[in-house]
Amino acid sequence: MPRTPSASSSLQARITTLLSTMTMKEKALLCSGSGGWAMGACERLGVFPVRVTDGPHGIRLTKATAFPSGVSMAASWNRSLIHKVGQALAEETRAAGFDIILGPCVNIARHPLAGRNFESLAEDPHLAGQIGVAYVQGVQSKGVGTSLKHFACNNQEHLRGKGDSVVDERTLREIYLPAFETIVKESDPWTVMCSYNRLNGEHASQNKRLLTDILRTEWGYAGVVISDWSAVHTTRAAFAAGLDVVMPDSSWMASSNSTCA
Repeated sequence: MPRTPSASSSLQARITTLLSTMTMKEKALLCSGSGGWAMGACERLGVFPVRVTDGPHGIRLTKATAFPSGVSMAASWNRSLIHKVGQALAEETRAAGFDIILGPCVNIARHPLAGRNFESLAEDPHLAGQIGVAYVQGVQSKGVGTSLKHFACNNQEHLRGKGDSVVDERTLREIYLPAFETIVKESDPWTVMCSYNRLNGEHASQNKRLLTDILRTEWGYAGVVISDWSAVHTTRAAFAAGLDVVMPDSSWMASSNSTCA
């Protein structure tokens, strides 16, 4: 929904009040998913779980319309049409009982064998940004949130949790980041989802330069940063880097392979 200064101020005051009455454990639960497709909650204070559903060209977990794939949407070069698609997606998301659809995917399609090219919008950063803005604005105009993904440089599915995208600064700025930057600044998505892969040696979910220096400080993003499902490897580094919510839940933290704090 459109945000107004008064509504924003009122909401912030309510949040501050709620946080002041929460226990540390209750606050911690808000930083983790719950039940696979929902974020944490504190029902004692009336904070109910935010339910999410996978996208981006149709909602999962229930019967729904199969909209054209992301690459087909971008091939239309039609922002007003994609805005309407976003509105239709929002109506189905809400009707199915969800609050956020996990999309759009604006990773640049640079390799023909990349497993998720079909849901990415384009190989051109400007086109992906413009279609992504229309998508997000369409969905969020109906009071349903989006999750801009996968931030950033998600180029392959094979060994997606271990791959390292080694990208120089000029390539990062001219090809991989422009669509994300445009969408963040022009449509303010409710959430941004970080990717599985490493970027220049550091996992995206714990990459401070990506999540804090660029996304929050440089671009001014004030929304929620969530992980892709099971893409977090250490809570200490992830939260210090700017991650807000670990998805899908916190059960993996008991694993001997995880570094938790």
